[in-house]
Amino acid sequence: MSPAFSLLDLYHTSQLYTNSRATRLKDWGTPLTHDDVAEVFLKYLAGKISGLPWNDTQLQPEANVISEQLKLLNKNHFFTINSQPRVNAARSEDKVYGWGPAGGYVWQKAYIEFFTCPEQADKLVELLPKYKTLSLQAVNKAGKHLGNVGVSDVSAVTWGIWPGSQIKQPTIVDPAVFIEAWKDEAFTLWNTQWADLYDQASPSHKLISDVSEKFFLVNIVDNDFLNGDIFAIFNEIISSR
Repeated sequence: MSPAFSLLDLYHTSQLYTNSRATRLKDWGTPLTHDDVAEVFLKYLAGKISGLPWNDTQLQPEANVISEQLKLLNKNHFFTINSQPRVNAARSEDKVYGWGPAGGYVWQKAYIEFFTCPEQADKLVELLPKYKTLSLQAVNKAGKHLGNVGVSDVSAVTWGIWPGSQIKQPTIVDPAVFIEAWKDEAFTLWNTQWADLYDQASPSHKLISDVSEKFFLVNIVDNDFLNGDIFAIFNEIISSR
């Protein structure tokens, strides 16, 4: 999990993907195109492989409700590494969305984090004025920033209320942590966990290294947790091709 998507004292390096080189090669194969990379992400979504460089556990059950949308995104080279659906006042005892003690209610803003090429990142930013409830932050390895989020615009994306208790906010998106603590690590994992599986002269090494160098890391929050559709902006891009 990205440390930008949590409390500030959680840091992702304690949870790196640790499967053996042999397992990683078996899971990820020898991709030659971006479609091959997409296929690896799709296998992860389907539970057919054990992890990705940024995730060493299977998806949480809450992802089932958005699984078809996530598949569509990955097929179209939005390579997702973290996501959650919107939730409006689920019981804290709910088996999928609930957390904390019994007797409360919990909420979630829809959230998605992914890698994509510069052209698609630019298109997302171009469309932002049309999707006024979305907050988007993007950065590439070189540190180029895109989006409509300021460095101090911290957003709670999961919260809950219980009788006799203050509002609890266990999950936030912090733009400063995204840039200062997560960006370098997220791009490095393309190389240390994936590209380095292959000979440096191989097409697979070149492909994965190229993705790391050129793609943007993006996170989007939909602030309308009642009626929002975080996937509408992606659908517009995909359908316009």
